[in-house]
Amino acid sequence: MSKNNKIQSFGFGLFKFFIRGIVAVILITAGVTLAALNGFDIPSAAASFFGKGDISNKVENVTSILSNKTTVPTSVDEAASNKQNIEYEPLNFLGKRQLVLNELDSLGRATSAHIQLRDRDEPSDKRDSKINYDPVGWHNYKYKYISDDGDTKTAFLMNRGHLVGYQFSGLNSEPRNLVPQTRYLNAGTMDDRKIDSNNPNSQVFYEQLLDRWLTENPDKWLDLKVVAIYQNEELIPRQIKMYWVGLDANGEQIKVELKKYGNESTSGLLTSVTLDNYSPNATINYLDGTAVPLYN
Repeated sequence: MSKNNKIQSFGFGLFKFFIRGIVAVILITAGVTLAALNGFDIPSAAASFFGKGDISNKVENVTSILSNKTTVPTSVDEAASNKQNIEYEPLNFLGKRQLVLNELDSLGRATSAHIQLRDRDEPSDKRDSKINYDPVGWHNYKYKYISDDGDTKTAFLMNRGHLVGYQFSGLNSEPRNLVPQTRYLNAGTMDDRKIDSNNPNSQVFYEQLLDRWLTENPDKWLDLKVVAIYQNEELIPRQIKMYWVGLDANGEQIKVELKKYGNESTSGLLTSVTLDNYSPNATINYLDGTAVPLYN
């Protein structure tokens, strides 16, 4: 080989070595950056790996660090599922009626109510016609609305709404079970003289279906939790969320099969539905409970 060829070969080899070095640096930098962004403790890993001990111990150390990282949900659905698992866990089965009411929060708001019962555990006493407690943020207005037949009528906008309905809880004026609800959310209609149990945007739609399920399954149990969802320090809940699951005579979870379906969603055996606390005839100030009519 000539002297010039040797020089060219050496130069080409040096160039390849240089390029490989640059690529290696880029890959290492990218790897370190990605690990740092994902919360990986690089200094701890390095200390564990390069510390004293044989190679097997070093591998075990790094593996341990990796396994202790918090798993990030890979999708929105998984994150929502994790959240639901935190929000709703059926009461421990004791073979007897149970009712758990959260205490009022620092603003005096009712937050959640949870019941487990059979059909025979439902109250037999006649419900009082009047509720003797006004939940925090309660205001009432009589506003115009357009009825189904196109007529303009007037009715009360708000109800003192039960989280767990009276037909299950037997509670009428219990502060921990009452929140300001629109008539539309509570009863499925803006008419304050009737209810519309066929409106899937209302709480009564699901309450009546669950009550019917209990009636048709007298040896089964219903576990029902109802949560009021607030934004920050607002006094009026933006939404009401209902969770439920059935239980057999041994306390094993079973799916509640309703006679008709609305807006609920099911994950495994557990079912939930989120209902908006609004009315088509008014704009509500959720911070303090005041409202403005949409029809004059």
